[in-house]
Amino acid sequence: MTTMNLTIDPWLPVLLDTGRCEPLSLRDTFARAPEIRDLALRPHERIAVMRLLLCITHAALDGPADRKEWRACRSRIAPSVAKYLARPEIGGAFNLFGEGPRFLQVTDLKPAKADDDEEGSSPGKLDMALASGNNATLFDHAGSGAERVIEASSHALNLLAFQCFSPGGTIGVALWGGKPTLEWAKYPKPAPGQSAHAPCLPGSMLHTLLRGSNLLETLHLNLLNKELVAQALGEDRWGKPVWEKMPASAADKAAVANATLTYLGRFVPLARAIRLGEDSGSLLLANALDFPSYDEGFREPTATIILRSDGEKRAPLGASLERAPWRQLHALAVRRFSQDTTGGPLALDNLQERGRRVGDAG
Repeated sequence: MTTMNLTIDPWLPVLLDTGRCEPLSLRDTFARAPEIRDLALRPHERIAVMRLLLCITHAALDGPADRKEWRACRSRIAPSVAKYLARPEIGGAFNLFGEGPRFLQVTDLKPAKADDDEEGSSPGKLDMALASGNNATLFDHAGSGAERVIEASSHALNLLAFQCFSPGGTIGVALWGGKPTLEWAKYPKPAPGQSAHAPCLPGSMLHTLLRGSNLLETLHLNLLNKELVAQALGEDRWGKPVWEKMPASAADKAAVANATLTYLGRFVPLARAIRLGEDSGSLLLANALDFPSYDEGFREPTATIILRSDGEKRAPLGASLERAPWRQLHALAVRRFSQDTTGGPLALDNLQERGRRVGDAG
């Protein structure tokens, strides 16, 4: 049986200041953050991983509470995270396989029908760069039925990115906690369900992160304080990471509200109900939670909010094939923000002096 725990097993590719690229565990990533120059990832993976690292940092610090605490917390990040991840109930939530809690997977997930072939789907579905069915990609022309050998470390990265960026559409139905997953149709008759976009995707939004000279500085620059979150997102929106308050099903109202309506709950989202097979070669996939978009009252902290060209509606600034991101720097660099106005990503509030650089609009 395959075993892997993201806190102690290497899976996250980083670029060290020596110029060498190697995979690290979460513990080693935080312990060696000052010598890590960058993450060696594709854009969507970078955004998803940064959200995970920031969520862990916030949870370990239980803050920062305000700007003053933010200024002083940088040296406490690594030791606080080490203690946090060493807690059995936290470290155990980062298992990729096995009985009990799993990282971004639901525990009680079963096929809607005993002979449902969705359980035999390939985990390659979680890698959005791979071909699926008849849809070839630039670097992959294999079909969905092709035999793929995927390393456990790739499963972890694919799972995280898929939960953040999975597009909405037709999806299979499964039983989660004994009840059919959200947006099912004609259950128990064999009919597909529907899913909404994962929270990082609506409007093809651009995500902006501040980039420092090493990973520790990058993490510190992008940490928001509790006062700022309350001001920008609303009171009582701090929340807990999803692994600390995992929904037992879509009917678990308190846990679902934390996962979909709070800052930390949404950072590492549970957009899809997923269960990897113990042999790591199969996958059960269905819809999980629906995440309110900006139109429905929640602003992603890394998004830039603009007034649309029609002048009637505010919306996240999105990627465009007709306009490169650098042409939107005037919008991306706006430090003003509030719940009801246009403005740039919230981490810009951390920039107190000149010389910082804004990077990585993904």
